[in-house]
Amino acid sequence: MKYLLDTHVAIWALGDKQKLSKKALEIIDNTSVPLYVSITSAWEIVIKVSVNKLNFHGGSEFFLSNMQKNGIEILGVEGLYLKQLETLPKTHLTA
Repeated sequence: MKYLLDTHVAIWALGDKQKLSKKALEIIDNTSVPLYVSITSAWEIVIKVSVNKLNFHGGSEFFLSNMQKNGIEILGVEGLYLKQLETLPKTHLTA
């Protein structure tokens, strides 16, 4: 199975692992499981830091380089993904 990490899960995986569930830790620590993060997570970090809703040092460059160092593939955004997003139940779209 492949996993797309939520922004907060990705941030916590970088150094605040006690906030992760046991299952999330098992998945992230399993090097044979493909992990992904969306480029929009870096975008979200930049926006939230700029409006003082997130304290995250290092910015997008730190985030993206550490994702790659940890074997987490960074996915871009394509029109097909947005189309699929439109079909998700609304519970997946709430903040």
